[in-house]
Order: sequence, then C-alpha cells, then structure tokens
Amino acid sequence: MAAGDIDKDGRPELFMSAALENSSTGAVWVLPGGADGATAKGSRMITASSVGLPRRETTQFGGSGLLG
Repeated sequence: MAAGDIDKDGRPELFMSAALENSSTGAVWVLPGGADGATAKGSRMITASSVGLPRRETTQFGGSGLLG
C-alpha cells in the first residue's frame, strides 16, 4: 500500500497492489482521494496487460518494485 496526491488536487490517492493476483500476473488498485479519505467511487484496477506488460505467471505486476 502507498498513498500520494498524484493528481495534485490536495487529496491523496490510495494505491494497493497484489503481485500474485490474476494467476501471478499482478494488479494495482487506485482509490481516489475524497473529502473524508480514499473512496471506492471512481476507483480503477490496473493490470500488467493494461500498461503493455506481458501477461505471464511470472510478471507479478504490483510487487515490491512498484511501491517499494
């Protein structure tokens, strides 16, 4: 997990990743910042294939290299 205001609206987004999701190809979920904290409204799931990475069991997108 990580938080940061990447859209510069003054409200930090929350990022959660799971490298072993989707048969170990990985995924990252982004929850937008709301007035009372992160919210599921408008959330997105980013997968390896959605950013041009190969969809293989060993991809593990969202592992410690992304958020660590």
